[in-house]
Amino acid sequence: MTPLRIEASLRGLVQGVGFRPFVFRLATQLGLAGSVRNSPVGVEIEVQGSQEQLDLFFVQLEAQKPALSFFSSLEKTLLPPRPLEGFVIQPSATAGPLSALVLPDLATCPACLEETFDPKNRRYRYPFTNCTHCGPRYSILEALPYDRPLTSMKGFAQCPRCLAEYEDPADRRFHAQPNACPVCGPHLSLYSPQGERLAEREQALELTLAALEESKVVAVKGLGGFLLLVRADAGARLLQLRQNKARAAKPFALMVPNLDWAHRLARIGPEELAALTSIESPIVLLQTKPEAAQWVADTVAPGCPELGLMLPYSPLHHLILKDLDLPLVATSGNLGGEPIYTDLPQVLERLGGLVDLVLDHNRPIVRPVEDSLVRVLAGRRQVLRRARGYAPLPLEMPLGGPGILALGGQQKVCVALNKGNLAFVGNYLGDLDNPRAQEGFERAVAEMPQLLAAPPTKLAFDRHPAYFGHQWAKKQSLPQIQLGHHRSHLWALLAESGILAPVLGFAWDGTGLGDDGLIWGSEVFAGPPNDLKRLAFLPPFPLPGAEAAMREPLKIAYALFWTLAGAQVFDRPQDYRLPPLPQAAELKGMLEKNLHCPKTTSMGRLFDGVSAWLGCCTEVTFEGQGAMKLEWAARRAVEQGARPSNLGTAPMDWPGLLGKLLELRLLGENLENLAARFHTELAHWIIGLAAQQPEEAVLLSGGCFLNRLLSELAVEGLTRLGKQPVLAQRFPPNDGALALGQLYGALLQQESHVPSPTG
Repeated sequence: MTPLRIEASLRGLVQGVGFRPFVFRLATQLGLAGSVRNSPVGVEIEVQGSQEQLDLFFVQLEAQKPALSFFSSLEKTLLPPRPLEGFVIQPSATAGPLSALVLPDLATCPACLEETFDPKNRRYRYPFTNCTHCGPRYSILEALPYDRPLTSMKGFAQCPRCLAEYEDPADRRFHAQPNACPVCGPHLSLYSPQGERLAEREQALELTLAALEESKVVAVKGLGGFLLLVRADAGARLLQLRQNKARAAKPFALMVPNLDWAHRLARIGPEELAALTSIESPIVLLQTKPEAAQWVADTVAPGCPELGLMLPYSPLHHLILKDLDLPLVATSGNLGGEPIYTDLPQVLERLGGLVDLVLDHNRPIVRPVEDSLVRVLAGRRQVLRRARGYAPLPLEMPLGGPGILALGGQQKVCVALNKGNLAFVGNYLGDLDNPRAQEGFERAVAEMPQLLAAPPTKLAFDRHPAYFGHQWAKKQSLPQIQLGHHRSHLWALLAESGILAPVLGFAWDGTGLGDDGLIWGSEVFAGPPNDLKRLAFLPPFPLPGAEAAMREPLKIAYALFWTLAGAQVFDRPQDYRLPPLPQAAELKGMLEKNLHCPKTTSMGRLFDGVSAWLGCCTEVTFEGQGAMKLEWAARRAVEQGARPSNLGTAPMDWPGLLGKLLELRLLGENLENLAARFHTELAHWIIGLAAQQPEEAVLLSGGCFLNRLLSELAVEGLTRLGKQPVLAQRFPPNDGALALGQLYGALLQQESHVPSPTG
C-alpha cells in the first residue's frame, strides 16, 4: 500500500514545553517516518505512514499533548510520499516571519524537586535544576525561536552528561534550553553590601541560611529579579525594613516552606489550594488564622485580615525554605515605585543600606519579572498582578486587526500588542511616576514588537496629558488614538470575556480623565461594546489639592460634608463627627474660593473620604489604603453577624447616603456597622441600576472592585436578579489591564466603521 505523507504546521504554545520530544515519541511508537522542528511560527511536523497510523497520530497529538501546551491552529497539507527513514528531530527553522508564542517562567516540577533533594543525584542541592516542564523561559529569552543560543544561557556550554540529556529525545531534558548542572551551569555567589565577595556555591547558601536564621535581611536573586528575604517573626527587623523601603504599612508577601505551613497560617479553600500549587505558583491572598501570630509578626500585614502566601517556585527557594523550615517575608528587591532589580550592581547601589547580604548568581536576567498575585473571588481565580507564570501568554480576543501597541495608564502599567486577534500583554512594569519605571517602559515598548516580530501600525493610549505614556506617544510618528480611562476598563473585561452583546458596565476607580475634562471614577455605561454611553455617575464633589488629596483623605471627608452642609461644617465639625483638622481654615478658604479644588466623580475618593470620617484611615501611605481599611472594618462587622438593610438611597446619591450614615452615627451606631452599611448601599446601587436596564451582562471593573466585600455583595445581588455578573479573572480589574482595554477599544473602533466615543 502506498503511504501517505502529511505536513502539519502548529501554532500556539508549542515551544519550550517538551512538545518536540512528545511528537518524536508518539511518531516512533506508531511507526511513522518523518521529522519535527521548531519554526518561527510554532512547530512543523512531517509524518508518513498509513491512513490508519496518521489518523491515530493526529488524534493522540491533541489528546496527549504536554499539559502546558495548546494549539491556536493546526494546518495540514497532504503531499506525495517520498523516501524517509525513521523519525527525527531537526534543527529549528529560522527563515520566515515570527509568530511562535513565548512561555512564561514556570515553577519547579516535582521531578526536578526530587532530584534536587536526592543525595545520590548529580544535581543534589543544585539551585538551578530544571527541565522542559519547568524553570526560566521569559526572563532569559532574548529572541525567538526559543533556542539556547537566543537565551541568556548561551554563555554556559553544556558538559557531556548535560549535552547527552539535551540530545536524547527520550529524556525530559531534551532541548531544555536552560539545562545545566553543578559542573557546567550557573552558580551562587554571596556578597557583602559593599560588594565584597564572601563565598560561592554551597558555602554561599550555607552562610545565607545562617544569616536568615539570625533575622538578617538577604537580597536573593531568583528567576526574574531579587527578593528581600527575612524571617516573618522578626518584628523589629521588619519595622526597620519598612522604614528603609519607605513602605510604612503596605502588606508584605510571605514564602512558606510547604503546604503544611500554609495551612498553619491561613484558611485555604479548594480553588485557593489549586492556585497555590499551580505551575504559575503565584502569591495567593488567604484569610489569616488567629494562630498565625505565633510565627508572623504584626508588622507583616498591619491590620490586614489576609496574608499573601506563596510556595517556593525555584530550586534555590526550595533549598532555603526547606532548610530553615520557617515562613519568610519575600518582598520585591526594589525601592518604592521602581521595577524589581535584576543585577548585582543595581542591588548594591540601591539596596546596599537595607540588606545584610546579597545572594547573587551568574545566570543573566534579560527582563525583570515580578511575582504574580491571585485571589479567589466568587469561587473563581482572579489575577490581581499578572507577571511571573502568566505573562506574556496571549489572550484570544473576539476580533483582531493590524497591530496596535497600547501603552496603559500611569499606575500598574503593562503594555499590550496584538497579532491578529491574539493580545499579548507584557509584564508588570510598575508606576510611571518613577524615572526607573519610565526607563523600563521605554525598554518594553521597544522590545515587545521586536520579540513578537510584530511592528505596530498604531499607538493607543490614555487621553490624560500628564501620563508618561501619553507624553511618550506624542513624540512618536505612528498614527495614534487616545482613549478614555473608564471605557478602557470595560473594554479589557469585554476582551477577556468575549461578550459581543450590549452590556451594562460599572467602571469604579480612583482617577481617570473624563470626556468633559473632570476627574471621573464612578462611571456607569450601557450599550454595545463599540458604543458605550455614559448612563450614571456620582454627583461631582471637590477634591482639595487635586490628586494630592489621595494622601490626605480627611480633607476629602471635610469637602464631602462641606458640599452637603456648607460652611457650618467648619464652624461645628463635632456635629458631623469630623475629627479635628489642623488646616481647616486653609481648606475652608480653598473650597469657598474654588482654589485648586477640581471636581470629581471618583468612587475611590468617596471611599477615602468615608474611611477617614469613620476613623479607619486618616493618612494614606499607599494607593488604596483608605478603601482597604474601610473594607476591613465592614468585614469585621459582617463576621460578627451584621446584616445591614438597604438605606433606600437612590443609585449614585452619595449626599443622601452620607446624610443617612450621619443620622445613624449620631444615634450611636458603631463605626464598623456604618462601614458595612456603606458597602451594602453601594451594592444596592449596582443592583438597582441593573434592574432598570435590559442588558443581561453586567461588567464590574476598575480598582474599586478589588474590594472583596463590595464585589461579593454585587455578584450575589445581580445573580438573584437574573443578571450575568462579569468580573475580571485572567487580568486585573485595576489599571494593570488598561493596555488590554485600550488595545481592544481601538480594534472595536476600527471594526465598527461608525463613530464611537473614545472615553
